[in-house]
Amino acid sequence: MTGEKAAGAVSARHRLVMLAAYPDVFAAGSVAAGLPYRCAASLSQASLCQYAPPERTPRQWGDLVRAAYPEYTGPRPRVAIWHGQSDFTVAPANGRELRDQFTDVLGVPPRPAAVSSLPAGTKLEVYGADQVRLYQVTGMGHGLPVDPGADADQCGSAALYFLDTICSAYHDAVFFGVDRSHT
Repeated sequence: MTGEKAAGAVSARHRLVMLAAYPDVFAAGSVAAGLPYRCAASLSQASLCQYAPPERTPRQWGDLVRAAYPEYTGPRPRVAIWHGQSDFTVAPANGRELRDQFTDVLGVPPRPAAVSSLPAGTKLEVYGADQVRLYQVTGMGHGLPVDPGADADQCGSAALYFLDTICSAYHDAVFFGVDRSHT
């Protein structure tokens, strides 16, 4: 990784930027209540995008990611997307646009290969060969899903923006292949 590329990877709140700009560094990533990559180029545009993402085709969304590192020809990171269906800060449409963006980038069909129901009213859609996951949490507002408790699939403490629904960290660990109970 070049010095200028490394300097761009400093903020944890820019995970999606990092997945787009550094596909050679990351195998997978997770985005919670986020906007599609390059949905906005300014703060005022970001505010608009939060409530109503612009109408773009999956190819147009995907081209924005590919333009982040145009000379890269290797594999792109797998992506898990978490979105509350009662999120009034970042509209749930953004989760679907992220899905469209990354199914296009990864070259997988835009139709789910599998759909399942998880705890806390969570619907999981899996795309391709588990390259993109869209978790839609019914009744959840804006925040990161946690599920306080001591079981293996529980985590965290509920607080402002840490919402007691389902443990996203557990499901991401399974998706990333670091949960030994599913190997």
